[in-house]
Order: sequence, then structure tokens, then C-alpha cells
Amino acid sequence: MHPDSSTAPDALADPDAPGAPDTLADPESGVSMRAETLTLTGLYCPPATETCRATRMDLHRPRLLFHGRGGGSCSAAADLTLTGTLRFHANLVRGRVFGLLPLVSSTRTIPPIPLPYLVLTDVTAQGLWTRADQVNGTAMAIGTEDLCRRHEGETA
Repeated sequence: MHPDSSTAPDALADPDAPGAPDTLADPESGVSMRAETLTLTGLYCPPATETCRATRMDLHRPRLLFHGRGGGSCSAAADLTLTGTLRFHANLVRGRVFGLLPLVSSTRTIPPIPLPYLVLTDVTAQGLWTRADQVNGTAMAIGTEDLCRRHEGETA
């Protein structure tokens, strides 16, 4: 246990705790994402929480932009797969359900109905945080926020 861990707020220790999503997903210093495809397996968003759960998240061509006071940084990949105990929050998600139906939502407004499988295309998300037991990526690159802009026009 880290010596300073006793001073950490409980909301940071438990993302399902009340107040945790707002603490971790500050839109001014949070994370935004673009991806060609987001596939969720075993999606469930419990009532009275802003945190959703899934058993797997697959992202094709994700660009994760980390905003900060002194500038930002970017993580780009061909593919990212998150598995295990998976929790996530987004203040805003835009995409097309199964490539057809437009969707604009946040994790706080998703109804508490289990979805075995969901595919979104042309995805953008703001105020994002994610926690998973395992994250596997291919063709990863990490750099300044310019990296996200440079990779925007590339094709798969």
C-alpha cells in the first residue's frame, strides 16, 4: 500500500462509488476519443450510476487525446482490446449503431438493459475514462496531441 493512499478520496479508489465518474471525467482535463468502430460485449449500465460495465471492448483505429493544462498527448493504435473487469464512463458518445442509426448519448442516460453485443461506427467520445484488467493493442503510437491529427487521414 502506498503511504499516501490513506489520503486518496474513496471515489478514486472505487469508480462505482457515487461521485467517481464526475471526478475522473472532468471535461476540461479528461480524455476524448475517436474510433472507426467500437464493439462492446456484455454491456450493462446499472441504474443510479454513470459507470457502465462490459466484458470486452474492441476499438478499431482509436485515437485517444489526453487533455491537460500544459497541452495534451495522444495514443493511437490500429486496434485496442480491453477485457476483464471493465468499467467506463463518457460524458458524450456519438456514433452509428451497427453503422446505421445515429446515436448521441452519455453513460448516465443508457437504460439498464443488458446488451449482449453492440457495434458503433464513426465514434467520438468526450469526458471518457476506462478501467480494464487487460489492454492489448497493435501498432501503438504515443506522442503529443499532433499525433492524433496526423493519424486522422490515414486509412487502415
